[in-house]
Amino acid sequence: MNPSTVIPATPSSPLRHYKFAFFVQVSPTVILTELTEYDRDDLVAILQDQTIHQNTLVLPNPYKPADFDWWLAHCRATATRQKRHLKYAIRDATSLRIIGSTGFHDVDWVKDVDGEVVELGEGKRPWKVELGYYLSSEYRGRGIMPAVIAKLLELAFTTFHLARVSAIIFAHNAPSGRVLEKCGFTFEGTLRKWHRKDGALIDAKVYCILKEEWEERRGGTAA
Repeated sequence: MNPSTVIPATPSSPLRHYKFAFFVQVSPTVILTELTEYDRDDLVAILQDQTIHQNTLVLPNPYKPADFDWWLAHCRATATRQKRHLKYAIRDATSLRIIGSTGFHDVDWVKDVDGEVVELGEGKRPWKVELGYYLSSEYRGRGIMPAVIAKLLELAFTTFHLARVSAIIFAHNAPSGRVLEKCGFTFEGTLRKWHRKDGALIDAKVYCILKEEWEERRGGTAA
């Protein structure tokens, strides 16, 4: 599920011969890969959308090329430290253009021991993770995000062997709640005045799916 892959792109794409370290086919039209330096202009343009900023907590607004450069470096450093990719570019499978972003937050498979980074041992590895995502406005309403989340759940439960995946969204973000419910998440409750953003305290809603619930929806036990 995580091979190093070269895929053909449209002739004009700078990614047409790019060797991705992480590649997952979501659908015939959508893939997940790592973020690359070639995504700067497209992602900066996507993140001028104020709807995305209204529904996310920490994205700089306005979002500038320097913000992208910091994020790319952070994603690469995290992948190197964790020895696994946790932040993903959502791409159009034909053009390879980035159309959104997703990934896992607040999870750590390693620790520092005497100046070295080592994997956590059995019984100490993470069992839960939080999911985040956003999508370009021109691609919303096409069923892309439910398909992406479904693939991320497969990754979380079969590759990372987690027990719980949650998503914490702003209470006013009803469309995101519907997407999560469509993917089998259960609404667990409202965290009142949970976030602070732009001087305001914002309620948040917690959604969760457990591995056994995901397995039941799939009609069997995951490998």
